[in-house]
Amino acid sequence: MINDALDDQDEMISRTYLCCLNKSITGFFTIVADTIEVQAIDEADGIDGYPYHKYPSIKIARLAVDETCERQGFGRFLVLAAIGLALSVSGIIGCRYLTVDSNPESMSFYERLGF
Repeated sequence: MINDALDDQDEMISRTYLCCLNKSITGFFTIVADTIEVQAIDEADGIDGYPYHKYPSIKIARLAVDETCERQGFGRFLVLAAIGLALSVSGIIGCRYLTVDSNPESMSFYERLGF
């Protein structure tokens, strides 16, 4: 995983951020640029007259917490950190949505956080 993350960063495909506590990695998340098909957007969330077929978005491509740190708020912290980064970036490049690439077992976690 570490080598994949470093290779992807070198190739400018993604960025991975670590969460550390007492010099130990407790979790990480990876973000990537993404797009969402216009048809996939709820009409109330779209833009009237938007001329393109896709909206710009940022995706949380990976997120994990060390099993010894589960259920201690680290996952929520990582999602909030990713949201903060997405908001910061959206002020520079324009980005309307934040999406997540989730395992089916993790869907309820993200749904509780508003995804």
